[in-house]
Amino acid sequence: MLYFLVMWVLLLLLCVPIGLGLAHRAGVHLSLVPDDAHPANRLMCPFQPEAVLITWLGVLGIAIALFSMSLWVPLSPLVGLAVGGSLAAIALRQASVRHDLQTLRQAIGWRQGLGIGALALLAAAATVQPVTWIDTGLYHYGTIRWLADYGTVVGVALIHDRFGFASSWFALAAPFNPVILDGRGTAIANGFLLWLLLLQGWAALTRIVSSKATIPDWFGASSLGLLIALFFGSSLMMEIVVSPSPDIPIILLAILLSSFLLISDEQNPMTADGLAFVILGLGAVAVTVKLSGLPLLAIGGLFFVGRYYQKPRSLLVGLGLVTIILLPMTIFGWLTSGCPLYPSSVMCLDLPWSLPQDAGEEARAQIHGWQLWFGSPPEGTPWLPWVFREWISLGITNKLLVGLGLLSTIATMLLLHRWWRSPYRAVIRGPIWVSALGLLGSAFTLILSPLIRFGLGYLILIPAMAIAWLGHAWIEPRWQRLPRPGLQLGKQWPWISVGLVAAIAAVTTVRGYPNLLLPPLLPSARVTTAQMQDISYVHPIDVGVDLCWDAPNPCALGPLELEVRLRQPNRGLAGGFERVLPNE
Repeated sequence: MLYFLVMWVLLLLLCVPIGLGLAHRAGVHLSLVPDDAHPANRLMCPFQPEAVLITWLGVLGIAIALFSMSLWVPLSPLVGLAVGGSLAAIALRQASVRHDLQTLRQAIGWRQGLGIGALALLAAAATVQPVTWIDTGLYHYGTIRWLADYGTVVGVALIHDRFGFASSWFALAAPFNPVILDGRGTAIANGFLLWLLLLQGWAALTRIVSSKATIPDWFGASSLGLLIALFFGSSLMMEIVVSPSPDIPIILLAILLSSFLLISDEQNPMTADGLAFVILGLGAVAVTVKLSGLPLLAIGGLFFVGRYYQKPRSLLVGLGLVTIILLPMTIFGWLTSGCPLYPSSVMCLDLPWSLPQDAGEEARAQIHGWQLWFGSPPEGTPWLPWVFREWISLGITNKLLVGLGLLSTIATMLLLHRWWRSPYRAVIRGPIWVSALGLLGSAFTLILSPLIRFGLGYLILIPAMAIAWLGHAWIEPRWQRLPRPGLQLGKQWPWISVGLVAAIAAVTTVRGYPNLLLPPLLPSARVTTAQMQDISYVHPIDVGVDLCWDAPNPCALGPLELEVRLRQPNRGLAGGFERVLPNE
């Protein structure tokens, strides 16, 4: 637990200035602290929700930078610190960044600092649990280890095709997972996001309680409330949170991009123009995290074009921004599997280390799942109604998905009706963009896969938007009229503050024991050694049942089916792999 807390503080100290630097470069200057913060509101959050959104930009900036560096060097802790420190130093050269940081520092007193620390303890207690998510043992941790030990390895997908799945999120996790930790730090990145989620929820609730909330504040509170309920109420989702899974950042990126879409309605034209670049960049970064982020890029691109369609030069700059962000992922894909968007066959090249075409087709079938999982219906039974019944019977999460879909349909009609009747519909377009993202993302993920985790972030957008509009238009005016008796705590307040934090610390200590210093080890893998040409590798003893988990690389899921050899034997594993052709 202590390792997580120390690393999160280091990440926060790096991400805040980096995020501010990126935002200011785009011409986005948002208010980070309340203008009229009152010293009596000691339970209130000292910063605005926008401060957490800015921190997100820093997280993603570091992830992309590390992903780019992995093409050249292994992502050791020293490399990670050098990349993060360099980006922060560049950002701090801007006077406006230093000014905002000074404002934030002055707004956070020791009592508020205790609150921030208490939320960090809660996030640490939730994520310092054993990692049991199956995809971690399948390929997540193996990919992180390859990046940490060797960087991007040519042809590594020949050992296990999942190593060809590109994700900048694994690059972010790699420096925090040196080999000495034996996989104890795999959940550190998602745990940090959970902390940011709690901080943003605290900031949004503060705005609502103080009767100063805007539509983005209500949206943030409602969407984050839904997510926290789903995370902590579903054992499956919590299992994914306690892992390095890129599904979690994709879920949260849908909320992040939607928040910026809503904020853009309330800004002056110059800031709104800058936010269009931020939204476009977020959409591109989402694709580097996981291909299920493609709807984010589509909506971000349409929003950007709608803002700049009369400015060809700005459109070219936006195209260049997307190209720069996607370039590391493209190169990674070509180097590892021959396909920049693996398992998609788009833009695949015939290289000495390329995977055969049927490998990508099999991987897509396993992910999409509709045919592979459910098979064919009985003779004379229509496929669509039959597969829907089979799918909904799999578990409570699928029934929840249907409920969210119905709620989204109703909410979309209500939102469109309210927006059309609004006299400000010409300038208030954020809710429509958010609804479009929810519909497009939900349709995209449901068509491709029956797994709810791929589309959860999109599914909650429209219900959260409806709750936000209801809260802002109906609940807040009534809340403002309620009598609010003053609560004079006087000199007792410091003791109450310390007591609350002490109680949280005690609960988290009990929950985190005996992992107070480090998280638990990954499950042990039962593997056997095998040989292919000049490659010594391991694979699970019980093929098809066991996974690689903490096994050393190279680890395959079973005996290698393709004839593979070292590409540059003098460099060992770092030199990569290639196929052995039949005539060689």
